[in-house]
Amino acid sequence: MKKLLSLVFIVLLIASLLLVGCKKEDNVINITHKDYTEQRITGQLLAVYLESKGYETEVSELSGTMLCYTALRQGDVDIYAEFTGSAYGAILDQTEILGIQETYDYVKQRCEDEHGITWLQPLGWNNTYVLSVRAETAEEYGLTDISSLVAAAPELIMGCDDEFLNRADGLPGLKEFYPGLEFKQEVPMDQGLTYAALRDDEIDVNSSYSTDGRIAKFGLVNLNDDKNFFPPY
Repeated sequence: MKKLLSLVFIVLLIASLLLVGCKKEDNVINITHKDYTEQRITGQLLAVYLESKGYETEVSELSGTMLCYTALRQGDVDIYAEFTGSAYGAILDQTEILGIQETYDYVKQRCEDEHGITWLQPLGWNNTYVLSVRAETAEEYGLTDISSLVAAAPELIMGCDDEFLNRADGLPGLKEFYPGLEFKQEVPMDQGLTYAALRDDEIDVNSSYSTDGRIAKFGLVNLNDDKNFFPPY
């Protein structure tokens, strides 16, 4: 099944919240985002849009899914853009692969029922995880998909951020889904540094974000997720 991902807004619903998402008497909407380019742009787009509707905004940055979601649940922020797959796997600890609409419906229902958080309509772009390699690595080992990576992995160094290294919908789950996928070394690093590290031969495989422009800029090759491990985001 082809996995398409949808980025969605989630808004904390509390008694003082207006229908459009404004919190408190001062009319300031607190927006947060994660620490990479797509999210930084999205956070600023949210601010521009809301300010065009007459609201004041404050934008902050947090590092990952759990920090953003916890801040939202605690009322420290009012809105941020989150992925259905991240909520499904990392927040709600689910592993069964569902379709795009089913995943959205599942996280929307549970987040509203259990956490008082509402998911708005998807923004509509696709940002799945992909494993990327250099073109010469793909040619040398005959890599086209993740299954073909299994035999070569013991000779290759994997680079990824801490979340991917530890999340069920990241490397631990990927290894279970693709038996025998064991790398020579797994190097945790900031996601923003992984693409250049791959280009410069410091690592051999990267957990990339499919929307990242450096995949094309550096001529990287994405390996097909032939067993459809990654959920719809």
